[in-house]
Amino acid sequence: MDGTASDLNRRIAERVRDRLAVKAEQELRHLDDRERRALLESMRAYDRLGREAWAGFLGRFGVPHRTAPADTRWAAEGFAQTA
Repeated sequence: MDGTASDLNRRIAERVRDRLAVKAEQELRHLDDRERRALLESMRAYDRLGREAWAGFLGRFGVPHRTAPADTRWAAEGFAQTA
């Protein structure tokens, strides 16, 4: 792939990601506070379990791993403050 195709793919991926994030935020607004907090707690637990599972798997190959390549916990924390 040349630089132009790679750049186009990156821009498309960014646009899709941004649209999905907006759609998810719109859907969460329809939940009442109790439901939203329960959902966020479940998502955080799922995230912790996933990080632990990947850390164990990658640790067998000598790869230290506790955060995602694009660590998005800051976004979840900011959203939780609005819930």
